[in-house]
Amino acid sequence: MVVTGDAEGNLITTDVRTGLQRILSRGSSKPVSCLLLFSGNRKIAAGYQDGSVSIHDVVDGSAIMAIAGTGYAVRALVEGRGTLVIVYDKTPPACYDTLSGERLVVYTGGEGPAGCFAAAGNGSWFSLAGTDHAIRIWRHVTPGPVAVIPFYNRNITCCTAAIDNTLLVCGCSEGTIRAFCMQETRLIWETKAHDRTLAALTLSPDGRILASAGWDGIVSLRDAGTGKIIRTLRRKAGAIAGLVLTPCGSYAVCGFANGTASVYDCHDGSLVNSFDLYAAQVRAIAMSPDGRILASAGGDSTLRLWEVRNGSLITGLEGLTTTVSCLVFAPDARMLFAGGWDGRLRLWSVPEGRLLADLTGHTSTIVCCAVTPDGTLLVTGSNDTTAAIWSLPGLDRLATIDGSWSEVSAVAIAPAGDLFATGDSDAAIRLFWLPCGTRAGTIPSLPGKVTSLVFTPDGTAIIAGYDTGTIAVFTCPGGLLIHSTGAHPAAVRGLGVISSGSAVISAGMDGEIRLSPLPWTRPLSSTTLEEIPGIAAQVDAGMNLDKTGRQWQFLHGLLAARFRQEIGLCTLDEGLDAFDIQIVG
Repeated sequence: MVVTGDAEGNLITTDVRTGLQRILSRGSSKPVSCLLLFSGNRKIAAGYQDGSVSIHDVVDGSAIMAIAGTGYAVRALVEGRGTLVIVYDKTPPACYDTLSGERLVVYTGGEGPAGCFAAAGNGSWFSLAGTDHAIRIWRHVTPGPVAVIPFYNRNITCCTAAIDNTLLVCGCSEGTIRAFCMQETRLIWETKAHDRTLAALTLSPDGRILASAGWDGIVSLRDAGTGKIIRTLRRKAGAIAGLVLTPCGSYAVCGFANGTASVYDCHDGSLVNSFDLYAAQVRAIAMSPDGRILASAGGDSTLRLWEVRNGSLITGLEGLTTTVSCLVFAPDARMLFAGGWDGRLRLWSVPEGRLLADLTGHTSTIVCCAVTPDGTLLVTGSNDTTAAIWSLPGLDRLATIDGSWSEVSAVAIAPAGDLFATGDSDAAIRLFWLPCGTRAGTIPSLPGKVTSLVFTPDGTAIIAGYDTGTIAVFTCPGGLLIHSTGAHPAAVRGLGVISSGSAVISAGMDGEIRLSPLPWTRPLSSTTLEEIPGIAAQVDAGMNLDKTGRQWQFLHGLLAARFRQEIGLCTLDEGLDAFDIQIVG
């Protein structure tokens, strides 16, 4: 049976098996503001908006006792040994005898209207938050507070107590949780649990598990004794921290800033798998070349390896003292490189997680990194405005490249391994030859900071993502703009080209993953006859409705003219004027 109170002051019982309802009683004409079921389940107390309280028999609804109202709503009710504590909205709490209705004590020392409230399971104490950012604890029938715990500039939004009376847990407006041992009112642990305000807290009956819910959409379970995370039950995805594609290009893995990873099918966009990375915030992810292992770096200076197939934890990497900002695997998947906020470059063995090297890479944060396909070179970009080339496996510095006026925010290596590109916020994408780092040209970029770079599989074009949400495609190394589109309303955080090379997947700070068709990037002179059916299929798929589709349609016409003899459009003896091409728009 469930008892509820309505706006007319009625107490209504609902049979949970049949759904049948009946009015148990009516203690006041004002709305019911709170309910308390007494131990033994024989009596129920109802508090009302006018401050009155009535106690009823649960079986027949008969009135047992009534307490006159104060004019202010009842916020909470606490059962004691033959007593009832009433917490009012704007007047001090009071304790009443449940047999005579006599007021025994008024609890003083509070500050302002009542805030969040919690009470011991046996009613021996209760706590109440005030407007002065402090929580006060009163013992049973003791007028003044026995303890005042200041939270200083933190607003206390919710609290809960263990049934065995030993623990008080409070949630704050900035997302932290604080737990106190009630024997000495001593702080035993504190943690940043949510990005936004705590909405609710509750402890399991045995007092071992704490559940918390925040305005950030997260619901999580923690060890009540230590505050350590056990499991996330619900989590809003939020911004995307990184995007990687499997080697075959058929699946995309996204690491979300809130600490989860999701695997998507690149062909239909369906969600294949999702798992928790056990980090309050994800800073970077990387996938091993064999597509088996995912590495994730958390904002709490953790670095872990995961099995992509089922989301199981392989190992946590030791020796990390700072937050990692970028990750990349060696081509043989046996080593993992990480760039840190402290400017140091670290190397671990995979899957053992043993730290192999830790050296100074840059004078500021290492923002991005990439490895050549043959695994002989590593390129890093830093907030100190330089890029560096390292030989592998020894991590000897071969060259330091400067000339940027701002942070080197993105780096990509061409599929042939002979060229790499860097991007920053000074409106240029720079190209360099490997292994020496000599300049290979500059591509005039679009306005905004370059946040991601990737080469097409054939190396004929480079795709750039910007903090404006724009994606642009340039010829390489010529640097001509082929196509640009506004893919996201927020910054692009990752790019990848699907296996066919016909589309690019982008991930943004808006939390969205988008598939955008790529225009033709190869010179017509390198096109073969066998490619025409695929191009024609792009036109037939209805892509001619947008700018990219018109490019495909025009390309199809050009290729049909180029291969006119092979596909039998007409014979050469009809004259070359039969193949005139007109551009009309």
